[in-house]
Amino acid sequence: MPGYWQSGKLGPAMEKAEELGFKAHLLTDKLIEIEASQAGVYLASVAATVERSGRPFEPPCALFSSGELVVTVGQEKGIGGRNQEFVLAAAMKIAGSQNIVIASVDTDGTDGPGFQFSPGVSDIPCLAGGIVDGETAGEAIKTGVDISRALRHHDTTPALWKLRSGVVASPNISVIDLTVALVMGRSGPK
Repeated sequence: MPGYWQSGKLGPAMEKAEELGFKAHLLTDKLIEIEASQAGVYLASVAATVERSGRPFEPPCALFSSGELVVTVGQEKGIGGRNQEFVLAAAMKIAGSQNIVIASVDTDGTDGPGFQFSPGVSDIPCLAGGIVDGETAGEAIKTGVDISRALRHHDTTPALWKLRSGVVASPNISVIDLTVALVMGRSGPK
């Protein structure tokens, strides 16, 4: 149903995707109380299915979701945030893809604690999230970034910063987390 999302919080982003030639699809606007890394793996899996089979949507398309993800940190003391964990987990799932880009950001301009909470990363600003593609996991190996370790220790800010995949934004008002997967085309059978 075209236009059903236009008055919602995702409207401007979805309209921009359509303007750029991507058919915009809202997967959910209730991505709430779900572990960020698991949500990232799930969206990446959906995007990979779309890339491979053209189902449930034909590329080029943009798959949107929003809500408030969570990260259960336990005793870990890493620096990062839910949107950063979302994209790093997704990066491992889309490794090698030439057609998928995934982004996740927090609309308030920060995604968890940054330099203000840790003197060890004072040269890294607070990130609002990140952007990854099919080359991110390979680039991590080349640059010595251990994505699995960063996720285990909830230390995603230094990893994304070193990969040049972190998003910096000025704090504003907090509305929602925004996630999007762009699937630009189809790949052969895998």
